Amino acid sequence: SDPLVVDAILKVLRERYEDAKICLVENDATATDADILFSYLGIRQVAERYNARTVNLADTKWIPKHIDGYHFRTIEVPEMLEQCDLLINHPKLKTHSITKMTCGLKNYFGCYRRRKKVSLHKFLDEAIADINMALRSDIVIVDANVCMEGLGGPTYGRPKRLGWFIAGKDIVSVDSFCAHVMGFNPYFVGHIRKAARRGLGETEF
Repeated sequence: SDPLVVDAILKVLRERYEDAKICLVENDATATDADILFSYLGIRQVAERYNARTVNLADTKWIPKHIDGYHFRTIEVPEMLEQCDLLINHPKLKTHSITKMTCGLKNYFGCYRRRKKVSLHKFLDEAIADINMALRSDIVIVDANVCMEGLGGPTYGRPKRLGWFIAGKDIVSVDSFCAHVMGFNPYFVGHIRKAARRGLGETEF
């Protein structure tokens, strides 16, 4: 996440919800420590400016959630995400070498508890749909200001300035719109199609 964009979102939230408990969350991944990222990117300093806090989900309590998924019937999810009053999904728009694109739906892939998530790549589209059955966003705010394009995404690629911010309550609809913006037919983006088939949203926008 871009610290400048996070700053703007926190400013609006704090002005509207003066006494709210606001948390910025991330989870550890194969080669990523969320606590290091919070400090390295300046996210922790931004959070402190608005009396918010950063939370590494790996250090919190997780609870089982039963779903009718493509691959899973039960998924562990962070308890704090089940208890919050407003859950904002804040992805950055990028291409992806396996899934074509990464946006709101793919952003929740990081919420699988296991640190080494590469084992899920064998059924990645289904895994993305399944985690979105377990965790539902109240709103998605996509940072499409400076995006990334190219075959090496999301880690390697070319920056592309679009200058947009895209938001909505229907995560499938938001991702479908973003797919069109990137030149993809959302039907041929596997995790979007599978999420829509499970009733997580509409591909129309």
